[in-house]
Amino acid sequence: MIASGRLSRIPMNNPTAQPGQGRRIFGITNPIANRAINAPSMAVRLSGKVMGIISATSMPANASPQRMPSEILDIAYLRQQYGCNTLTRVLIFATMVKDPTRTLLFGIFVMSGRRMTAAQVIALARSIGVSATNVKSHLTRMVADGALQRSGPVRRALYWPSRSQAWIVEGILVRLQTVPSEPWDRTWLILMLHMPSNRGSRERLRASLWFDGFRPWVPNAFVRPAWPERWALSRASQHLVNARGLCVRGILVGGIGVTNISSTYGLDSLDRESRRLAQWISHRRIPANSAADAFAERLKVGGLVARLIGHDPRLPPAIWGERKGMQELVRAFRRFEAHVTPLSERFLDDVIGRRPPDRSGASQW
Repeated sequence: MIASGRLSRIPMNNPTAQPGQGRRIFGITNPIANRAINAPSMAVRLSGKVMGIISATSMPANASPQRMPSEILDIAYLRQQYGCNTLTRVLIFATMVKDPTRTLLFGIFVMSGRRMTAAQVIALARSIGVSATNVKSHLTRMVADGALQRSGPVRRALYWPSRSQAWIVEGILVRLQTVPSEPWDRTWLILMLHMPSNRGSRERLRASLWFDGFRPWVPNAFVRPAWPERWALSRASQHLVNARGLCVRGILVGGIGVTNISSTYGLDSLDRESRRLAQWISHRRIPANSAADAFAERLKVGGLVARLIGHDPRLPPAIWGERKGMQELVRAFRRFEAHVTPLSERFLDDVIGRRPPDRSGASQW
């Protein structure tokens, strides 16, 4: 008699691939004759008198996979939509010193400001310790995910950020500029949307709303100050293109309390983390001799700043009040850039050639 399994006399608790599935315990049974008639020739031969546990050689598929989002991969706007405030956890993740490879590679495209071949990306990534195999694997996945675009022959294909990612870069660059001086007329924008039925489209829309400073007030209704006026109206119009709905502008009856605004936008947490990161940047040692080290340092610091500044909802100074953390962060990053950029640009020019002088920002792609 043969059986397609391993014989064990000790009950086993088999681990599961996802949490929340419990454990399966295989009971002690008598091996049955002809249990696996078509078993392979190398299967364990058993005696009919032997008792033990037959443990499956391959794990069956989970009947009910995990439905809740992961704590690490969760996004702030999803938790806000479900009524849970995890902004502090998100900000801690945003200021982690170690960046994932995907973020570092995208930062290389932002810093270079041009379309590049895989060989050029590999040469730049070598300064931060990313292998060529890792770079090529991530480039392929980033193209499949829509983060990058690719054109040209396989060996000489050019890569550059997609339109949606270029818009995010433009938004971060705008936040790194000086605060607009135009006054706020105390009006608000209220977007009332029919959210897409497709889950992926719905999540992308919520992420875009969050990035533009629209916060959920009631289900499917999002608010933000109508400031800066031209930019805020433009972003509201773009969201109405992506989803059916309407936008209302006006002064809220009764207004929104200062405490509610601070809690909705997490201003205290943003201010605290911005001050902490600004102080960290001001104490960084800038490489003075190695161009490759200067490039790697600029990439590291720039990635941390971009991840945190992306949570800036672009609110008028009247709402920020005495919280000046974001402004301190912008000033600290500008001082850092002024010192490290010349040496970092020299490394870029040596590796991939000089960039055309009349092109800057994400629009060059």
